[in-house]
Amino acid sequence: MEAAERGGRRLKRWRGTRREALDERWRDSCIGEARGEHVFERFVEAKTEEWDEYRMQVSSWEVARYLEAF
Repeated sequence: MEAAERGGRRLKRWRGTRREALDERWRDSCIGEARGEHVFERFVEAKTEEWDEYRMQVSSWEVARYLEAF
């Protein structure tokens, strides 16, 4: 939904990337407190590693789009 569609519903925009979502999780004290600090830190650590692995991949779309261009 665009801002106009959300109107006064107090809905937040979802994060655009996994990296943004992870950064947001670090700032959310409620999640850390609910799971316990150790579990929370390991979760974010695992998801950070997952994001790093994901962003290093070249998709088939990228190959098709850019291989001949460069």
